[in-house]
Amino acid sequence: MSQCDKVQLPEEGKKKLKERYKAENFTQESLAQKARTSVDTVKRLLGTKQPEGVERRQADAIVAVLSLTLSDLGVPEDCIAPPPEPVETLVKIVRKRIHGQIKYLCNTMRVLDMSHPICLEQIYTRVNILEKIRSKQRRELSNLLENLPLQDSERFNLGSALETRVPGLNAVERFTKLIILGRPGAGKTTFLKYLAMQCIEEQCVDKHCIEKQFIEQHCADEHCIEKKRLKQLVPFFIPLKEFAEAPGQPDLLAYIESLFQLDTFTIQSVLNEGRGLILLDGLDEVREESKISIKRQIESFINQNYQNKFVITCRLAATEYNFESFTEVEIADFEEEEINYFVKSWFNINNSQKQADKFLKKIGNKDHKPIRELATNPLLLTLLCLVFEDSGSFPTNRSELYKDGLDVLLKKWDAKRYIEREQIYKSLSQKHKENLLSQIAYSTFITGNYVFKQERAEREISNYMEKLPPNDQNDSEVDGGLVLKLIEAQHGLLMERARRIYSFSHLTFHEYFTARHIVANCDPNSIDSPMLQELMERLTNRTWREVFLLTSEMLVRSDSLLRLMKAKIDGLLAEDKELQKFLQWVDEQSRFLSALVGDVYSLAAIRACYLDFDIALDVERTLGWVLNPDFTRAFTCASFLARADRCEVKDIFTYRSNELPNLSRLSALDPALAVTFARAEVIRKLLVRVEDSQLGQELQKLNEDLPSEFKNNENINEDILIDWWKNIGKNWGDRLRKVIVPYYSLGGNWRYEKLCNEQQNPQIEVFSNKQKDLLNQYYYANLLLVVCLKSDCCVAPSVRQEIEETLLLPVSLI
Repeated sequence: MSQCDKVQLPEEGKKKLKERYKAENFTQESLAQKARTSVDTVKRLLGTKQPEGVERRQADAIVAVLSLTLSDLGVPEDCIAPPPEPVETLVKIVRKRIHGQIKYLCNTMRVLDMSHPICLEQIYTRVNILEKIRSKQRRELSNLLENLPLQDSERFNLGSALETRVPGLNAVERFTKLIILGRPGAGKTTFLKYLAMQCIEEQCVDKHCIEKQFIEQHCADEHCIEKKRLKQLVPFFIPLKEFAEAPGQPDLLAYIESLFQLDTFTIQSVLNEGRGLILLDGLDEVREESKISIKRQIESFINQNYQNKFVITCRLAATEYNFESFTEVEIADFEEEEINYFVKSWFNINNSQKQADKFLKKIGNKDHKPIRELATNPLLLTLLCLVFEDSGSFPTNRSELYKDGLDVLLKKWDAKRYIEREQIYKSLSQKHKENLLSQIAYSTFITGNYVFKQERAEREISNYMEKLPPNDQNDSEVDGGLVLKLIEAQHGLLMERARRIYSFSHLTFHEYFTARHIVANCDPNSIDSPMLQELMERLTNRTWREVFLLTSEMLVRSDSLLRLMKAKIDGLLAEDKELQKFLQWVDEQSRFLSALVGDVYSLAAIRACYLDFDIALDVERTLGWVLNPDFTRAFTCASFLARADRCEVKDIFTYRSNELPNLSRLSALDPALAVTFARAEVIRKLLVRVEDSQLGQELQKLNEDLPSEFKNNENINEDILIDWWKNIGKNWGDRLRKVIVPYYSLGGNWRYEKLCNEQQNPQIEVFSNKQKDLLNQYYYANLLLVVCLKSDCCVAPSVRQEIEETLLLPVSLI
């Protein structure tokens, strides 16, 4: 830059300029605002900030506000500013100059316990947004309860499925002033970094886009237009926490100048043409004492440069900032498509696609639904990937995994980024925070309030905090509403689903904190513990399944809990004499079959299959599967052969065991899939022996619907099997069951339903609706007990043996 391009006033000129702006009642701040430049630029022209001297065009703009010229202030007239660059040329020059800094700030991410940063484009997953903020919508509690469970449902949806989801890029294109709100770890910063990189790079950085397969700059992606428009702008990515804490507290324009090593005039020239993309990240991360001044600075900058595109990110529940010209949107949770894409991208970094497939298979398993719920949050999904990457699986003790997730949200996520939050709630220790959340969880879960009114949460918070010692509180009067908002803003563990209606962010966390409260308030060594006794009243309520599992894992000793469960289960059928006779028949059949096969399988597993002899309780035979998968597969095949031959299962095991297919090679399959495959394996054998022509026709149709790959069943591709089951197999298995089960019952004289063509027989006992309901409760309560017993709980070997040996027995034999 030549000497004439830069202006430095002589002492007399500085003095005259100071006198003039004071006479005109300007401050340095108001003069900078009027001249559309920074306060630092005004200070350098006045000589009060080093280095002295400013761009000629900036100096002209400042003195013109005071009706002066530079020659009036002693600057030689032969120093004439060069003509301005054409705007397109200017934009190209500036984009090129800041490219390296944008890439440094935005092209990588490193969170949690990552050993090294990863490239953004390797992991970025498309962000969708909700155009209506859920917490600002007025809804009746009854409307939100429509998705909640009946007594026999284990899990339910509290997500954003009812809201319209729009691609984030669409929102950025539509609105020139946008505030993106989201829970902790929702992906707000990542999305802003993606916008900056998409803007600054000439080529598309979106892996979703298959642009590289086409000619240069030809994008096949549906969001191509939005991306190309971004590339006409100059991105300025500003972490607001760093801006607020910058030495000397510069104004926003001066901070941009310093961050990107640009002169103010160049920045202002770009902004004057409306070609800036200003990305202001983390408004909620600004310290409390700086919030007002930072908000004013942002507002002032926006007012001066309103023709540019602005995007601000902030956490939900931290929106006391009100920017009138901005549209607020909310980042949507990940759904299946985004989860799958993220996981495949994550493991693909290390060429571990098999690991990705294994991960997705695990969380797709119904037993891992609580873990899958956490995967809807990108930060928690990252944690799950890190855990899985280390061990190749998820921990057997799920409570430990959930605790890791809570540590991230309660402590690590802010601490690792040196973010300080509101003191009234921050002063609580993590233990007190967890105790408080546990109290809210238990008091709402036990009454079935999975969503609850704000007033109830505030009351629980106030009650808890009033009982704390004085040194654990900042004020004698606790504002429960303020603490509730801080919990939501700082940790995202509670969230406003609609105006003044709350829930836990994930049902998984609601269940975890409920179990934690039980563990903290019971006597684990006493079957008379009031807390454990109260828990037993929920044993047949399947929405409490995960709470029982977590409680058994978290207790120091689970003997008393499991004994209470066993006693409660045995009592379910104790008063019904007919059902006790039925259990006796189940045991007799099981012992006979066990003797036939040489005590190879556990009696409990055999009883489980006979209990549900006509597959009326559980089409997947889950209880038998958990107890002994090998026997359950064999029994499933044998039972279908027995129905076709109108004989007993024991006859198949005795005389035709060689006809049972060997399915041990598929031992790792999901129970539902394995049982369906077992039925598919045996259908061709049914065809050659069934005597009923109508049944034969139905079976032939089912056989024709099997994929051709099944014909060579010894070398079957497991991936083909899984794909078939997902699309067709489950329905196919249901069709087969409905066709053949009514043909012949394996229940002796017992029936869940009367067979269509069965002759009248006074010895046949058909269960009443009440009895079927009791048997259903009995079956699933036993399944829960077995799953708890096989979990990572601490139980004495003698107690474990006692429970296993007396499973599914009549009371008289226990």
